[in-house]
Amino acid sequence: MVGLGDALLRVTDAYRVNYEILGNGDPVLHAHVTPRYLSEPANRRIWPVWFYDLSSAPRFDPKRDLAVQRKLAQSLAELGLLSETYGTT
Repeated sequence: MVGLGDALLRVTDAYRVNYEILGNGDPVLHAHVTPRYLSEPANRRIWPVWFYDLSSAPRFDPKRDLAVQRKLAQSLAELGLLSETYGTT
């Protein structure tokens, strides 16, 4: 989780990362790694991201988001956390 957070800080303009490990609604332990931005209202930055109304948030788009996926993979590889670069084959 920390490695992913470090990679997010390297490839986005996030100023910090929130980390949460949960096992509440899903029957498995899972983690949320959320970049936080200075453009967010100050009183919202300290709360979990789901306190926002996410109904209008952009959904994952494989074509649009490929560039950031590749940047994250490269950063993870540089940090020694990924053995091969995503999307190069």
